[in-house]
Amino acid sequence: MNQALFLWLNSACAALPDWLWASLTITGHTSVIFALCTPLMLPQLKRSDVMTGLFISAVVGGMVSTTLKEWLQILRPPAVLAPEQFHLIGHKLELVSFPSGHTLSAFVAASLLIAGFKLRGWRLIGILCLASWVGLSRIAVGAHWPLDVLVGALLGFGCGQLGWQLACRLHQRAWTHGVIYLSCQSVILLLISASLFVTNMGYPDAVMWQYASAGFGLICAAYSLLMTLKLRKPS
Repeated sequence: MNQALFLWLNSACAALPDWLWASLTITGHTSVIFALCTPLMLPQLKRSDVMTGLFISAVVGGMVSTTLKEWLQILRPPAVLAPEQFHLIGHKLELVSFPSGHTLSAFVAASLLIAGFKLRGWRLIGILCLASWVGLSRIAVGAHWPLDVLVGALLGFGCGQLGWQLACRLHQRAWTHGVIYLSCQSVILLLISASLFVTNMGYPDAVMWQYASAGFGLICAAYSLLMTLKLRKPS
C-alpha cells in the first residue's frame, strides 16, 4: 500500500511544475525555515520565545530523525523502484528514508506558530496546509514514501509542542530578555541565512527561491540585530 500510494501521488503531482515542488521541498529544509522565521525577532513582533522554541525543537527533532533513520535504514523510492516508474525531481536519494526530515521540520515550525500565536480559524488551516504541501512535495520529488511523510508530520508536531513548552519555561528567566541573548539569536539567524547562498540542496529548479529566502533572512536578522543593540540595554 505504501508503494502503491507513492506511485499514485507522485504521478498526480507531476501535473504541477517541477520548480513548484522543488521550492516547496526546500522550504522544509531547517535553514530555510530559520531564514523565513527571522521576522519573529523584529521589534514589531518581539517573539524571541517562539524562536527559542524553534531552536530547541530543531535540535530535538534532528536527534529523533537521525536516530530513526540510522536505526531503521529504510531505502528511499529511487533505491527500490525503476527510474521509469516514477517522476524524480532534483538529486537522487537512496538511503535512510524513514522518517521525512523536511516534513518533520515543516510541522515543527507549524506547531510552534500555532502554539505561540494561538492561531485559530483560517490561519490555523493555512499554516497546516502549507506544512502538508511541504510534506507532499517530498513524495512529488521522489524522495520519500507516504509513511515517511505521515510519521515525519506527527513527530514534527510533537517536537514543536515540546519545544514550545521548554521555551516558555526558559523565557521566565530575565536573561532571555536581555540584549546579549537576543543579539546571539539574531547573529545565529544571520549566519544561517548567509549559509543558504553556498548550500547545495540538490534542487536547481529552486535556486531562486533558496536565494530569495537567504536574502530575506539576512535583511530581517541584520535589522533585528541593529534594533536590539540600539533600543535595548544589557540585562
